[in-house]
Amino acid sequence: MTESKDQVQAVFPTGGGVPWSDHSACFFCAVARFFRPGYHNNLVSNWLPALDGVVPKLERGAKVADVGCGHGWSTVLMAKAFPKSQFIHRLRLSPELDRARGGACPGARRGGKHPLRGRDGHIEPMAGDKLEDNLNPVGRIYYAGSTMGCVPTSLSQDVGAALGAQAGEAKLREVITAGGFRNVRRATETPFNMILEARP
Repeated sequence: MTESKDQVQAVFPTGGGVPWSDHSACFFCAVARFFRPGYHNNLVSNWLPALDGVVPKLERGAKVADVGCGHGWSTVLMAKAFPKSQFIHRLRLSPELDRARGGACPGARRGGKHPLRGRDGHIEPMAGDKLEDNLNPVGRIYYAGSTMGCVPTSLSQDVGAALGAQAGEAKLREVITAGGFRNVRRATETPFNMILEARP
């Protein structure tokens, strides 16, 4: 995160943003390494089974888009667990960054951030709805990451909601329902993540 400090600091006074693709390649590796243990220990065994009907669908064979997948760790784990399903992972970055990522860290073509966005579920950082709910070790980690990555990235986009990593379930529900989903429930959680099921 410190490698992005100057870029982020420069846009803070104006409310501008820093596109995800403008961060250093090491930033992507760090994000992938941070989230990978949670995926490895929970995605297939706990999170997917908590979503209504998702595991049987994947066992039969489904098409899954893992959008904004980072290095794709989540996609790789799901593809190994459900060989009858087809997994497509997409992260739109510049060709220059793709080349830089390829040489920046081992396994740069694999790794990931939030799987299942916009399909049957959303995996989000654990956060309470009020500031005081997040003043704990997990919240401090996410606030730091949010300040340097999530918020500047959001502000660089057209929508620019800048929810960050500590939006809380109430705000996330508001955004998800505004996107056309009517039924939203917290399917399960860990100390680091909440898994929200979103259905039309």
